[in-house]
Amino acid sequence: MELAFGDLNYLAVVAAAVLNMVLGALWYSPILFAKPWMALNNLTEELIKEQGGATKGYIVAVIVSIIIAFTIALLAEAIGVDNAGEGATLGAIAAVGISATTFGVSYVFESKPLKHYLINAGYPVVSITLIGTLIGAWQ
Repeated sequence: MELAFGDLNYLAVVAAAVLNMVLGALWYSPILFAKPWMALNNLTEELIKEQGGATKGYIVAVIVSIIIAFTIALLAEAIGVDNAGEGATLGAIAAVGISATTFGVSYVFESKPLKHYLINAGYPVVSITLIGTLIGAWQ
């Protein structure tokens, strides 16, 4: 298998990384899951501020978002994804087959509640599926 890095749509990769960040901000906001997620992690806004805020988390999230988008773009290129539906399928398979399953094992061994798993594993499943959709549509 030969990966053609030059054939990647780098603008789509950047857009997909931004999409991931926007979805993450929404997912873990008070509009969606911030309150239950914080309660499940024994966090308060005050505690987060005392620990230095979310700056380090956002820096890591940007880097990870770029890596995820780049990886999905590489996989899409390697298998010939050329539309949004194929991209969504690729993203969903990657997200459920790798991310959600990995979370699942950890959550069982850590005896964490199902609600915690669904919040944390749900985000990459939705996000990576959308990343695949965007990358596929932009091929």
